[in-house]
This record gives sequence, C-alpha cells and structure tokens, in this order.
Amino acid sequence: MRSLVLTVLGIAVPGLLGFEAARQRVTAEREEEAAKHNEVSVTVETPRKESGKDPSPELRVLSAARAGSDAALAAFAEAAGRKPGDFARALFEFDPAGTLAFIDGLTDRARALEIVMAILEYYPASRLLQLGAWATRQPPGKFRSAVVGRLMPFWVLEDSKGAIDAALALGESPGAAEARRKLLQQLPVRQKLTTVPRMPVSEQLAFLKEAGAEFSRTLPEQATAAIAALPVSPARSQAIGGLCKDWAARDPVAAAAAVASLSDSTLQVAGLQSIAETWSSIDPVRAGTWVNTLAAGPLRDAAAAGIAKELSRDRLDAAMAWAASISDPAARSEAEEAAKENWREKNPQAPAGAEKQSVPNNSGKPSAKPP
Repeated sequence: MRSLVLTVLGIAVPGLLGFEAARQRVTAEREEEAAKHNEVSVTVETPRKESGKDPSPELRVLSAARAGSDAALAAFAEAAGRKPGDFARALFEFDPAGTLAFIDGLTDRARALEIVMAILEYYPASRLLQLGAWATRQPPGKFRSAVVGRLMPFWVLEDSKGAIDAALALGESPGAAEARRKLLQQLPVRQKLTTVPRMPVSEQLAFLKEAGAEFSRTLPEQATAAIAALPVSPARSQAIGGLCKDWAARDPVAAAAAVASLSDSTLQVAGLQSIAETWSSIDPVRAGTWVNTLAAGPLRDAAAAGIAKELSRDRLDAAMAWAASISDPAARSEAEEAAKENWREKNPQAPAGAEKQSVPNNSGKPSAKPP
C-alpha cells in the first residue's frame, strides 16, 4: 500500500499544480535521488534542503505518505493549498484502486466521505462502477449508505441486480431508506414491484403511496396485490386509497372490480370510497348508478361517503342526501360532518350556519342523478 500511494502521489499531485511543468520537475528530482542511491525506482526519504531551498510540495507529500493517508492528506493541504477533493480526484485519475486504498486509510470518516463525494461528482458513470463493489465492503453505517445512494442512478442502469442487492443490504436507517428510494426511482415498474416486498415494511408503504399514480397506469392489479400483502395498518389503507384514486380516473369500473375481489374488508372500504369520490368528480350520474347497485352495508356506505365528500365542495344539498343514505349511524354522522366541513372550507365567506340552509328536508335514498 505504501509504495502504491507513493507512486500514485508522485504522478497525481503534479496534475493539480500545472501538470506538465511539475511532472518534469518531479521526474528530475526522482532521477537525481535514484542516481544517488543507485536504484531503479525512487524511495523517498525525509526531504532535504538543497541550495537553501525547501523540498517541493510534491516531495513533501510523498514523504508524508510514508506515515499513512492522514499524514499525506495534511501535507497536501499545507503544501498545495488544495481541498481534499481535488487531491483525491487527481489520484483517482491515474490509479482508482490506489485511491480507494488511500480513502480506506483515513481515520476521519467524515473527511473520507467528503472525498468520495468529490470523486463521484467529477467523473462519468463509466469510471465509477468499480466503486460499487468497494462500497459494499464498507462497514454498515452512514458512510456506506451515502456512497451506495449516490451511486444508485447509474449503478442501476449498468447492473440492476447488483444495485438492488447492495441497497437491500444497507439495513434500516434514514440514509439506507434514501438509497433505496433512489434505487426504486430508476427501476422499471415491474422490477419495482418485485423489489418492494424485500424492503422494510415502513418503506414499502411509503413507496406504494408515493408511486400510486405510476402503478395505476401500468400494473394496477399487481400493485393492489402488493399492498394487500402488507401488514394491516392505517398507512396500508391510505396506500390502496391513493392507488384507486388514480386508477379510477382512468378506469373506474376495473378499479372497482379489483377492489371488490379483495378479501380484506378494510382495504375494500378504503378503495371503494376513493373510487367513488374520483368517479363522481368525472361522471356523478354513472358513479351514483354504480353505488346504488351495491348491497346495503359497509361497502355501499363507504362508496356513498366518497360521493358525498366530492359533491360537498360545490353542492352541499346533494352531498348531504348521499350522506343521509348511509345505513350505519356513526358512519352517516361522520359523512355529514365531513360534507359540512368541506363546504365551509370551499365557502369561507358564507355566514355562519349557512350550510344548514342547504341541507334538504328529506332523508330518502338519493337517486343516481344528483338532486
């Protein structure tokens, strides 16, 4: 390692200081030293003053490298006045493996991460793929998660399986979750759905909620099944609601059929309410006709609540009629209050109590056509 760093530093640092002129100066100094010691290659001893002059910055860095990466980095900063990222980029240009060994030798891991990020921002993807295998050998933690996450956009394109395995092996932490989010952004939809179940449950839910619109356009049935396979939680119901909202905007009939086939009544309720709300915003007559075909019970109540929520924005009387058709007293009361609240938000200038004047005096079952 020591001889490798010496060689890399001897070539790379001059590239930062005016490559050609500095290279010639260092080469001359090397040849002079080699001649003195009768050696083929240069072994750098403690720098000596010649003719009352300090050793060149390059030789000071070379000498410091004998004491390890930290000493070399400090010498570079002092002698050349450069940022650590400049130093590492020059090393990586000539010997990537030597650069990674140099970074491994740094005791300050925050500084090591700074250097790696500088390299990642500077070189094209084709030069950086070897960093993937190196990153997976790092100890679990912030450093490894940050490097893997930064590599994801182009790692996925070149080796999706390797990128997936690396991201899933990061454990659970905010940095690991961010790396997996970047991974999923790059994967094809079908591959996303096969990868999501291998992630921590909390991340699965977050992603399925976020990607509902994308899945609804491509593989809505598979996405519905993926959500249904997750542990029961409020977030799971929110995920199915988000998926169905986007799906219903394109094909409400298919969305309703898929949700009705689920075995989990909680998901059915969340899905049908979302479908009814979206469908009624597009075609309230057809949405109402569909709801009136459902048997009395929790599923019809949920769908009626969805229509009431949507209509309440502009037609409180129609919304309250739909809410009044809900059979469960608690659900009916909740839908009525939600409709009033939505109307007040839409009409902030209306006088207090104005919404009561818009409530119809009948509680009969609404017709398919909005009143």
